[in-house]
Amino acid sequence: MIVSNLVHVPNAPIIPGLCYHRFQSTSDYDQMAAVHEGSRVWDRVDPLSARESVPTAEALAATFPESELRNNTAMLLAQIDDRIVGYNHVLWRWTEVTGTHVYLHLGYLLPQWRGKGIGQSLLYWAQRRIRAIAADEHGQGPTTFATNVSSTEREADALMQHDGYLAVRRLSDIALEPLLHHFQY
Repeated sequence: MIVSNLVHVPNAPIIPGLCYHRFQSTSDYDQMAAVHEGSRVWDRVDPLSARESVPTAEALAATFPESELRNNTAMLLAQIDDRIVGYNHVLWRWTEVTGTHVYLHLGYLLPQWRGKGIGQSLLYWAQRRIRAIAADEHGQGPTTFATNVSSTEREADALMQHDGYLAVRRLSDIALEPLLHHFQY
């Protein structure tokens, strides 16, 4: 596979075949979905959760249309040889009622490639990209990074805590079975 849209990532780990690039084509969706599927068991993703999921290539394409990703500098894919092993994006942002500008970055990495510096390089890339976007958009005022990490994503949780992130909100999934199952008439 020929890789185009290569991105230099400062302080990236030295791993044979590792490169970083922007989204290239619709074939990336299959490999991005494979990253989620390959992490599902290790990260103990709850299939009944409304917040956690293992998106398909089709769901990723619906969330991130190809027309919006081509040449988009807010998504970075990590690839080793011919396989995408992880990615990060900074595609969502909002302003809280307090005036704080929040920039959400989300990263995903196959378990067998964790602990080798790839996740950290993706995180630092996202932080640099957010700083550049925020400077262009706001230039001043309170700005913060945000990410979503489940307590079962052990490596991601440790990486965020090591980098100074603090848990601001904890969410729980709660299910209510229909009352008919609980009462006999």
